[in-house]
Amino acid sequence: MHYFFRLFLLFLVFQLGSCSLLKDKKSLNQRTQNKSTLIDSENLWTADTLDKGLIHYNFTNYYAPQKAFQHVNVVEIDPSNKKYYLDFIDLLDSDSEILSKVAAKEKAIVGINASYELDVSFIKTNGKVKNEISIEEGHLRSWKYEGAIFYNSDGTLKIDYGTNEDYLNSAYENIYSGSPMLIYNFEPIGRNFVGDITDLDLSSLPYEDYRRHQGVRHPRTVYAITKHKHLLLITIDGRFPDEAEGMTAKETTEFLTDFFQPKYALNMDGGGSTSLYIKGEIPSGIVNYPTDNGKRDHEGERPRYNFILIKKKES
Repeated sequence: MHYFFRLFLLFLVFQLGSCSLLKDKKSLNQRTQNKSTLIDSENLWTADTLDKGLIHYNFTNYYAPQKAFQHVNVVEIDPSNKKYYLDFIDLLDSDSEILSKVAAKEKAIVGINASYELDVSFIKTNGKVKNEISIEEGHLRSWKYEGAIFYNSDGTLKIDYGTNEDYLNSAYENIYSGSPMLIYNFEPIGRNFVGDITDLDLSSLPYEDYRRHQGVRHPRTVYAITKHKHLLLITIDGRFPDEAEGMTAKETTEFLTDFFQPKYALNMDGGGSTSLYIKGEIPSGIVNYPTDNGKRDHEGERPRYNFILIKKKES
């Protein structure tokens, strides 16, 4: 009788242990799913973990909702990562330069282009205002600075609306303006930025008219912040219909919502300026296809004045 009682106790302990293990596995899976940034049930993306807290995603595929081929690169970084930091770089005291040369000189791990042309851009780096918006409100291009990315060296990060005055009064150490705002507090507002253009001939509008500029497909550079406060640095290639069509502001908003569901997303510069650098990738490090040379290669970079770099902290 004593023997069977011991067997029963062993069986009971095993069952309880198994239930606890299953519960732990389930909660672990739930935690993993809850922290997953990319939503990709159809395996349309590839992902490469560059290092802990630093991931490179790539989409080279046909995207059915847009009936177009797209080439998209995304680098995700946790700003609280103690191994890396963001460096806001401007060249306003010298000459503009292409991203690959700046990133290599600065020994960056990742780099991306930033703001529009200078008269519509607010640029503050390392606590110093380097460029203010100089065009008047109501100008044809005054829509190009409605939002900005704000960053402090302690890892504090946000994307928000603002004006030149707001940016001047901000205590943030680094500020780069851009436009349009695509996603704000999870709301996909970029879907409606250009309004109803169904019956509008966009080619009849001035190129810098917000409806034409954001209502047609272009290469794009976008910054986004996830619900876990991670930063996404995004480039969308374009102007090569067979491989990379590019996106409108509305399409970019929907694409990001479908795959990343960020809390905030801001369109920065685009077109021939769009460039993304990853150290060790491709001979130059440029992983997307800049279009300034009219060829689909990695050499058509456009010189720019400001960038965001991801750099390794010195030990």
